[in-house]
Amino acid sequence: MSSISPTVSAPRPAALAFETGGRPTAKAALGDLGRALAEWELWLTMAWQDIKQRYRGSMLGPFWVTISMGVQVGAWSIVFGQLFGTELSEYIPYLTLGSLVWSWMAAVINESTQLFVFAQRYVKQIRLPITLFIFRLLSRNLIVLGHNFVVYIIVALIFGLNPGWRGLLAIPGLMLGILSLFWIALFFGMLGARFRDFPQIVASLITVMFLLTPILWEPAQLGGHRYFVVDYNPVYYFIEIVREPLMGRSPPIGFWKVTALITAVITAIVFPAFRRFRSRIAYWV
Repeated sequence: MSSISPTVSAPRPAALAFETGGRPTAKAALGDLGRALAEWELWLTMAWQDIKQRYRGSMLGPFWVTISMGVQVGAWSIVFGQLFGTELSEYIPYLTLGSLVWSWMAAVINESTQLFVFAQRYVKQIRLPITLFIFRLLSRNLIVLGHNFVVYIIVALIFGLNPGWRGLLAIPGLMLGILSLFWIALFFGMLGARFRDFPQIVASLITVMFLLTPILWEPAQLGGHRYFVVDYNPVYYFIEIVREPLMGRSPPIGFWKVTALITAVITAIVFPAFRRFRSRIAYWV
């Protein structure tokens, strides 16, 4: 007859599962990340269940978001295309891709501010890696981005847009965006858990950033006044390294350098913060 070994302890709440003595270590933080990556099936399943739960009972499911995106792009194209006097065959693909990438980034950032608060049942009661919830958030929004990408395909067919091999450059651009968003979501998730007013602040800033980022308009339309609005806007570079390849153009090499530098700086800032405050998240929520 089999028996349970007395040396095996029962699972403890997450708040007690972290190290409680001594200084938090980089090894423990990296271990959290490694365990989360190893649980890829779990966070992919959770992300898919989030999508199913959100659209339960709906006939079209997440494609309602796609329809909404298509209607939005169509309305903006009619208004701003005429207002700016631009060629619609160029402006509509530009606007479509900018809107797709922006909506994906904005959704991840907005949702990250309340990520750990909404997941507090798991954080407090189940011994799961903290970064697993970040992967869940990213994969959920990548699924939505994949649905919305149908709008770009339709626009490309209508206007005969063929990016060719240059379109593949959007893949490393997207990967850089995912890596940066991972650390931003982790940082904003910790801040949102600690300061409950933080989500409202971020939501307001997101609205302002939308207006200051070249999505509805093109940088050339600002003339000599583009420096602080465009050249020092980090969001612009992350959008361009995805948008330009899918428009059939190669992004300037400087854009790759800027986004890589931004990603490195974000990582250098957030990882030490995660190492130090990881064990406090369960108490904050």
